[in-house]
Amino acid sequence: MKVTLQSAWLSLCLCALPLHIYGQSQTPATPPSTPANSPGAPSVPPASSAQSTDTAQTPSVGTLRPPKYTPNNTNTGSGLSIEGMYWQPHGQPLLHTGDYNTTLTDGNFDYPGTLARSLGAVVVVPAGKGGSVRFEYFSTTMNGGSVAPQNLNLFGTAIPGGDPLASQAKVTNYKLSYDFVTYYWNFKSGDLRLKTLYEIQYLTVDTTVDDFQLQNDGTYNLNPAGGTKSIIAPTFGLGLDQTLGSHFRWEARGSGWALPHRSKIGDTEVAIAYRYGYAELVAGAKAYYFRTTRRADHFNDGTLYGPYVGLRLYWHKK
Repeated sequence: MKVTLQSAWLSLCLCALPLHIYGQSQTPATPPSTPANSPGAPSVPPASSAQSTDTAQTPSVGTLRPPKYTPNNTNTGSGLSIEGMYWQPHGQPLLHTGDYNTTLTDGNFDYPGTLARSLGAVVVVPAGKGGSVRFEYFSTTMNGGSVAPQNLNLFGTAIPGGDPLASQAKVTNYKLSYDFVTYYWNFKSGDLRLKTLYEIQYLTVDTTVDDFQLQNDGTYNLNPAGGTKSIIAPTFGLGLDQTLGSHFRWEARGSGWALPHRSKIGDTEVAIAYRYGYAELVAGAKAYYFRTTRRADHFNDGTLYGPYVGLRLYWHKK
């Protein structure tokens, strides 16, 4: 059989045709690409991008956080201010024989008279977000006359029973406090703030007793006795205050310190305040308990309580 060049080429093409058809069936069809800028073409994001977006927007149950509120700084009483306070205390400080009294003579003495009106002061200085430093001071005296019920020994001075006595007790307190807003609640009526109080207090009780001893010629000889007992101690406590609009607010505070046979302090007060502009009128009640250490020749204790009013002036109007 005579093979020509044309017949050989035709046979080769017929043999290659099945291989070409098989290769087309094994290759997946590629969808026609839609131009990005063609009008009406839907935008289909990649599957991996959509999956990562859903994961980022759906937090896990363990990482949910409560709503974050911003405290209202209007009329909180924590701005830079100075206050003059007028307090009418009641109660009676007492003098007792201490554990280290070796005279074997009674050293107990009840101060006669009533407590005088007390003038005090409060200075508030802001100290960072949610904190403020307060300095407080008050002082009161008790004056009166009595007769020694029996032989006494006061601060090392012997006093015969029956002698006329004139006495004075002066109670003075200084307190430095750092108030920190630990937590707060948002109400429609106003924010309610919980504060922790870190304080240091210094209290003194100055006692003066004048013993008038009758002489043979009918005159009196002055036999003075006196001493000072003091407390310096840290006190810790809690406070609550709430803003009731732009003019009214209330606050309550309580702190203390105690050790067996050592000094003790209990300090509480509640007040409501009305503010207008730079000035604020404060009215409330205060109670203060103290006892100096028993490990001395004498020690003092007492509870002072009563109402007070104050006028506070702020540096800023807010």
